[in-house]
Amino acid sequence: MGGQNQFRMRHRTRMRPPRPRAGQAGFFLPRTLIEDRHELALTISFITKRRAFGYAYAGIQPDYFFSMPQDSGVYVCPVVPTEILTSEIRYPGDIDLLIVPYEMDELVLDRVVAVEIKAVRASFANQGKSPNGFGVSQASGLLQMGFPYVALAHLIVIPCPGGRDSESLSKSAAD
Repeated sequence: MGGQNQFRMRHRTRMRPPRPRAGQAGFFLPRTLIEDRHELALTISFITKRRAFGYAYAGIQPDYFFSMPQDSGVYVCPVVPTEILTSEIRYPGDIDLLIVPYEMDELVLDRVVAVEIKAVRASFANQGKSPNGFGVSQASGLLQMGFPYVALAHLIVIPCPGGRDSESLSKSAAD
């Protein structure tokens, strides 16, 4: 979902956040969130897998992604409360991922992406349950807030053989 880019909106930043060093921790989560495969833990795991996140971002905005200049990238902020951005709209209660591209010291505000993420737990017992409607009303709320681009992502969780579901998640978070 999203609109066509009809204008350019930029904002110069005063100071960039520090670039993380290789191997430096980016997020700290309670172990129970990882073991329970909580939606937040799955989201953090997804955005820390740079290749997978890059493919997803390229799929949302291919025209921009493949033309991004040198010294550009994206700031990614998980779980942004809606009330921080506006006092007029209360639904959805938060933005699961807010992606703000930058070029040098300018935020590219006309390319901001708000993403609604839903964890879909696949199981043999629930084969007929479809994820198609999960998150649609929240994503529509993000469009109503005025974001130029909105995406709905379904992170599909499958049971691991031997009941070791959390092992792969915690390992990916450490990579």
